[in-house]
Amino acid sequence: MAKGKAEARPTTKSESMAFIAEKTGLTRKQVAGVFEALTGLMARDLKKFGIYTLPGLAKVKVVKKPATKARKGINPFTKEE
Repeated sequence: MAKGKAEARPTTKSESMAFIAEKTGLTRKQVAGVFEALTGLMARDLKKFGIYTLPGLAKVKVVKKPATKARKGINPFTKEE
């Protein structure tokens, strides 16, 4: 990798909040408040209805999946089950 180039990585929570604050003219504290309210709204709808849609951005759905039975594995170091 060449010097001076940043590693490719996902945006952090802090970077996201700073970016949104800059683009909207809100303070970081106000943006954090919006995220908290959105989190509460999502949690409420997921618990009550099992689905939440953020129009034009995302759809989150609760999927109930039955547990799988435990399977035997082999320890790669000792070669034992």
